[in-house]
Amino acid sequence: MNDLIEVQKILSSILRHDKKLNNYKLALIRGINDVALAYAGFEPQEKDVAVPLRLLADFWIGYYWPFMSRIMPVLQGPRVLRDGVLRSDMAFRESLTLLKEQWQVTAFGSDRPSDGMVLVAEMQSEHLRSSHSPEFFQSYLRTRKIVASSVEYPIQYAGLGNREFNIFKPAALLSNLGNVSALPGTSQTEKCVVIPLPMWEGFKTFSLWIEALCIHEWSLFIETVRQEARTVTRGEVYQMVTDRPDSRRPLTWERNQVELLMLEGHQVTCMWTGRTLNNQPFDMDHIIPISLFPINETWNLVPSEPNFNSHVKAHKMPDVGRKAHVLAELEKVYTLYRKSIALSQSLERDTFTRFNSLSNISALDLSKSVVAMVYAISDARNAPRF
Repeated sequence: MNDLIEVQKILSSILRHDKKLNNYKLALIRGINDVALAYAGFEPQEKDVAVPLRLLADFWIGYYWPFMSRIMPVLQGPRVLRDGVLRSDMAFRESLTLLKEQWQVTAFGSDRPSDGMVLVAEMQSEHLRSSHSPEFFQSYLRTRKIVASSVEYPIQYAGLGNREFNIFKPAALLSNLGNVSALPGTSQTEKCVVIPLPMWEGFKTFSLWIEALCIHEWSLFIETVRQEARTVTRGEVYQMVTDRPDSRRPLTWERNQVELLMLEGHQVTCMWTGRTLNNQPFDMDHIIPISLFPINETWNLVPSEPNFNSHVKAHKMPDVGRKAHVLAELEKVYTLYRKSIALSQSLERDTFTRFNSLSNISALDLSKSVVAMVYAISDARNAPRF
């Protein structure tokens, strides 16, 4: 408990009292908070946690997305005159603006503030990103690389007194970090920031409070930044950063794979009611709703009765009283998916990057990992239950 109180003090100090030339420190804390939530089922084994900068960069793409525009940009800090050149407020503004423009002309692009999160979710799924051009994917990778370099700056200066590496150690290759617990899917050649174990646990414990304070301080900060195009109020910023992603992409590929299993004679049942769906209309439901956390990975998609999905489950998370049911039904779903070559391969890729699980993991053990994550996210964000 003492460790958690100390962590709370450190985080609140960074968010409220640190000197800020821009909002990178706010983005860093919010990013680590969201990564901790995204890997809520991860067990660090009593070690400090190595978080790859690319994961933080993905969240930064989502956070800064609403403020990118050629015509009406919203500056995130003052522009500085250096070597006779007026510098941009952010090192990655041009690259992220270009990526946003490329996204908006795709089949799923729009001008929603939350589209950055939608794009990142698309890029994290192999078969979803395959629907985009190779040039678009390369543009995303280039942007993420530039953003990841910017993430190192607040890592260096977070903490009172503006002393270097006061809170976090310098980012380094995983291979050079020694006895740490790396998040699933992290390679030895990736640059990572190490989050001390008490702080990692603190992020999970105080997740909802941290997110709310980050958004509050972000909104207040941008209101103080002198804009070049127009005045921006804290209310406008708040609306931008709290816009929730939607599930605009029809899950046609996943549905087709399940329908093929039906045609092969396999019984498919509703994840939530247990009723047979063969020869019946069905939805592919996100266990963790897109509006709560945009995850289009195969383990998060399950067959569901349309009426139950729309009117009972909707944007809610399962109540704790359903935990045994969820575990049992998930085991059935993952056992079914492994009867399809395409779904099995997709499930294996997605579970490796999220849970570090290989093909030899049992459907039951995978279900246990997913259940742990689902209820951890539900608790951390105090999500509505059904």
